[in-house]
Amino acid sequence: MAKKKEKWANPTLSGNPKKEIVRKANELVEARYRFDIWETRLFLKFLSLLGREEEEFKEYYKFYLTDFVKDFKLENAHATYKSIEQAGHEMVKKVITLESKDEGRKARVYTGLFTEFIITDEDDSQNYAKISVSKWLRPYLVALKDRYLSYDLSNIASLSSPYYVRIYELLKQYEKIGHRRFTVEDLKFKMELENKYKSYGHFKQDIIEPAKRNIEAYCDIVFEYEEIKKGRKVVELLFHISSKKEKKQPITVSKEESSSNIVTPQYFVPPVEFPDWLTAIGDKLNKDWLVNTDQLKLKALGKTEKDVQNAIAFTQERIKLGKVENPAGLFLDALEKGYISKAQKKSEEQEQKKREKTERLRLLKELEQLKLEKLAERARAINEQIRVLVKNDESIREAAFEAIKTSSNGYYKKLLLKFNNAPTPTDFREDELLRGAVIDEIQKQNIESFKPIYQLFDTQIKSLEIQIQALKI
Repeated sequence: MAKKKEKWANPTLSGNPKKEIVRKANELVEARYRFDIWETRLFLKFLSLLGREEEEFKEYYKFYLTDFVKDFKLENAHATYKSIEQAGHEMVKKVITLESKDEGRKARVYTGLFTEFIITDEDDSQNYAKISVSKWLRPYLVALKDRYLSYDLSNIASLSSPYYVRIYELLKQYEKIGHRRFTVEDLKFKMELENKYKSYGHFKQDIIEPAKRNIEAYCDIVFEYEEIKKGRKVVELLFHISSKKEKKQPITVSKEESSSNIVTPQYFVPPVEFPDWLTAIGDKLNKDWLVNTDQLKLKALGKTEKDVQNAIAFTQERIKLGKVENPAGLFLDALEKGYISKAQKKSEEQEQKKREKTERLRLLKELEQLKLEKLAERARAINEQIRVLVKNDESIREAAFEAIKTSSNGYYKKLLLKFNNAPTPTDFREDELLRGAVIDEIQKQNIESFKPIYQLFDTQIKSLEIQIQALKI
């Protein structure tokens, strides 16, 4: 019986591979969009197929899937096939926003990316994908004479996050200038992260710092950055960009050097100092699940100990369910993609509820304090208006005194008993309750003079009361 052909040729990292050059119009680099890592890889592979001098746009651009595996130094060919297919499906639905000009005016252009994506599925090594692109995007892709970014695809092949790729491209544009400045909000906006990261500290921890480490480890540039503050808040970032003189390459592994029929590519591990906790965990994972230590170190770049423990818990949970054939592969995938176990998810949801409750109580206290301040401000405004009225017409106060003395109001009558029904001007000044009664009476008798104050403050106070009530529900 003839041996069935493998669907994929097994990639090896050997020799001097042909350079795959990505050329990307500056408008695309600056555009606002968000891809996941597979969509990013697929789009950049497509860009590497375009020639710099190409004038006419082809109907389709084709690449072999084995080349994709080699370009991005991937291991699991079957999983890669499925990921490419899913990425292509998503790219057909994807809309990108471009800052451009229309009839000489600044404009935003909303356009789809891929119009068609075709992928073959046969049991041999000749499977390929074909891509067709929106006509509106073509001017940004062909005949790029100037205003474009160019780099070797291998520079971003090992980057595990699309955000690291975006930051690399945005800084690579300015490599010759040596510096680039962004507002924090603009940088988040370009990556569609403005709603995910309200706090700069979290944005720095999750995006900027891991991108810095990964770009330094794998790419042809390095960067440092300054935080520019307005008061205590970081509002801008000034990046200092420099070229890396020597870029590290993956270690070459040939078929003959492998002890099995399936080659597992070995990767160059950048000279990063890894913490003791990762070394200890790595030894145990290698013993229990045969996790390759070098692969672990690569996947752990930019990750915390909690991230690693979450990936372990997720893998253990799946093993208990009897759904795992390759614990090492599942663990590394969980670490890269941030999967967590159901128990951890429940715990995090509970923690989130606690944080939300704490935040709600904090906000409630803040609103109640603000309401008190508005009430005090309203009272000061009323007192100042009374002062002005009385200064201009002393009889206003006397009329208020007389109204209180002759009033049939039960509260006023009870209040006057304290002064034998004959309070003096001094009593009105010194007794807080009596003074309050005078203030109320002056307002009643001169209502038009106080309406602007009521209109200004009562609307604000009512709005605060509604917010307070909503938080108490």
